[in-house]
Amino acid sequence: MSNILWHNLSWYVYLGFYLVMCLKRHDEIKREPGVFDFARYSLSAGYIHPRFLMTQLNGKPVNIRTIETLLEPALFFFIGIGLCILGQKLGILLIVCSLVYSISYQAAYHQGDNFVMDKIDEIICNEELVKAFVDGRDPSETRGFNFYGRRPADPETRRQLAETFVENEETVVAM
Repeated sequence: MSNILWHNLSWYVYLGFYLVMCLKRHDEIKREPGVFDFARYSLSAGYIHPRFLMTQLNGKPVNIRTIETLLEPALFFFIGIGLCILGQKLGILLIVCSLVYSISYQAAYHQGDNFVMDKIDEIICNEELVKAFVDGRDPSETRGFNFYGRRPADPETRRQLAETFVENEETVVAM
């Protein structure tokens, strides 16, 4: 009996630690029912542990992106390797989960980068549309923006048409 308990000890410790962290996370993100006061983002990932924020690589402090995509998963990856060396199957779970965690955060940051680039491209498109569409300028003169498609022959018609390409932002108020 004691051999079974000892062999699975890492699982029991892991489950206890996991339960404590779940309760801590629940307290971190809970809100009062019916209170929608913009005090905190509802999909917040929580707070970064201060020890990660004090970490330095090559003498420079690390940024949040490095912490979330590299340091946090690396900690559990190495814990998993240590447990594997000790013959604990929990180590494999931690290794796999740390890799998935890292990949998922890398994908989230990649998606965020693409969102920002799309907004930058939208601004460039709006600013260079008249030059490219109406005036027929080369992409070297329009910060790389090129209009693909046929344009009307009349410049005034092109100008009127170009005005419809850019939407004016209007505020919609729900009553």
